[in-house]
Amino acid sequence: DERLLRDMAGIEHIRPIGTLGILLLAMRKGLLTKAKTRLQVDTLIRNHRFRISIALYEAVLSHIKEGST
Repeated sequence: DERLLRDMAGIEHIRPIGTLGILLLAMRKGLLTKAKTRLQVDTLIRNHRFRISIALYEAVLSHIKEGST
């Protein structure tokens, strides 16, 4: 499903940002605090079988710490 939607977004020239991108964007816009963003990321991984590489997890944590995307 996700692959199809990403392909469709590409056809429409829409850049997909994914779940983590949405969380970081919400933080950048002030909708989530850094702490809440980190909690949401950790909850996705721990409770919802959200799988990401260690390198991506570390990059996301770095963005959260910096408060940027």
